[in-house]
Amino acid sequence: KREWDSKGRELLLSYTKNNKDLVPTKLSNLSESSMPLATGESSAYIEQFDSSVLVKPDEVITVEMIGKGGFGTVFKGVWRGTPVAVKVIFVPQAKKSALAGIINEAETLSRLRHPNVVLYMGISFLENKSISIITELMERGSLFHVLHEIESGPDGVERYKTDLPLGRRIRFALEAARGLNYLHNCRYPVVHKDLKSLNLLVSSDMTVKVADFGLSSIARETLLSSQCGGTPEWSAPEVLRNEKHGLPCDIYSLGVVLWEIITRNIPFKGMSGAQIISHVAVSGGRLPKAVPDSELEFAGCEKCL
Repeated sequence: KREWDSKGRELLLSYTKNNKDLVPTKLSNLSESSMPLATGESSAYIEQFDSSVLVKPDEVITVEMIGKGGFGTVFKGVWRGTPVAVKVIFVPQAKKSALAGIINEAETLSRLRHPNVVLYMGISFLENKSISIITELMERGSLFHVLHEIESGPDGVERYKTDLPLGRRIRFALEAARGLNYLHNCRYPVVHKDLKSLNLLVSSDMTVKVADFGLSSIARETLLSSQCGGTPEWSAPEVLRNEKHGLPCDIYSLGVVLWEIITRNIPFKGMSGAQIISHVAVSGGRLPKAVPDSELEFAGCEKCL
């Protein structure tokens, strides 16, 4: 079904499982019923910035919520006729003085180009200091769900929803490594700080791309430092110990992701965050070998951990 707005721009429509139309909504009109965010128009003081990455909220049409996490809520949407993902972050403590830093960070991220790095397309601000980050849409969602989603077959037996032969999983591993390698070798190296399978997204053609690599910097500008410590299952020991860290912490996290890709197991499954911290940061523990050494060695897991 195709529809257009009052200015003749085509809207992207989607459908729920019961075939009822989802109502396209302007980003500036999102209500608290759809997410923990008040409504508002673009802030007047944003207009002083002349930046190609700034997007007016009323240019973005949100269609449906497709994800929610520690950093915010993600919507499927359309911007200037292009399907996009819109991550909305509510930052009530953000100050006007931080806006320049956020915009500069967004400009830097939008210039990054690599087939295994999610494309940053723009950033938008609402009056209540909510930030919307607009990126390319990755239709298959996170690598975590592609690897681990289970379904029941006709015989009632549970099995993986997506068939992933070893060869395809090795390709996933290579693509994740290539994306991270590009970020680390930029003129100004980008440290992800929260690399995990949930932040690796999969396109419609099953290509893996690194995502959310700019959120830690934006969060730092908006005083969300408490959310920048990474995720225990994928975090390096120095991160868990709250020590100074840099590029090597991403390499460790990549090693956990590689182990996860090869084994199709969830890292440290059944352990709490506190137990993982004690095991990894205090006792020096590592992930178990759940598959033949040859497969782990081929993926390079042990060299990273």
